[in-house]
Amino acid sequence: MGEAEEQKLIFGLLFSLKASVAQMRPGGEDKPAADALHCYSTSSYKLHYFETPTGLRFILLTDPGVPSLRECLRQVYSHIFVEYVVKNPLQPMDQPITCSYFVQALN
Repeated sequence: MGEAEEQKLIFGLLFSLKASVAQMRPGGEDKPAADALHCYSTSSYKLHYFETPTGLRFILLTDPGVPSLRECLRQVYSHIFVEYVVKNPLQPMDQPITCSYFVQALN
């Protein structure tokens, strides 16, 4: 399976999970569900999820034994993504990130 197909499957899974979680929350679908889903685990991986108020999603796949990395993803957004992507006038927001400083900061 190619990378594009994997991304589509993960997006579809997250979309379905978010809808299910929203229905189970007190207040149902009327309440914002951005904070409702943090992570989920399978026997082979754990998916960590962070969504910004504007709908930007950060996803990280790890070993199932890793504790929640939600705070780490929030830090990636607020300290790395905003600094090297949002504030970079040469980086189009609708294109893959090509900024080498962003990649270096992630490493």
